[in-house]
Amino acid sequence: MQRCCPGHDSWSILYDHLRAQFPTVPPQRVLSLLSQANVGMAAYRLDMTTTLELAEIMTRFELGTALQQSGENSLDGRLTIPTPWPLALGGCLDGA
Repeated sequence: MQRCCPGHDSWSILYDHLRAQFPTVPPQRVLSLLSQANVGMAAYRLDMTTTLELAEIMTRFELGTALQQSGENSLDGRLTIPTPWPLALGGCLDGA
């Protein structure tokens, strides 16, 4: 999945970038998706860099899906087929 930049230093920067790239999505929807991603990953105790990266991928996927379902076609490559995620969660899931 195409990202806007190599990484984000904070939730607020990630939010601002997503809002800029998905201007037709209500701000509360973007905030809600980021919040869900954050809560969903809290149990894995990932570092902030990995958490923000995965939250971005998850949120972009959800926003893109919503836009496709609404018929918006101006995604400008924001929904390229994702490459396999790094196995960042592998150690957490198998108890390592």
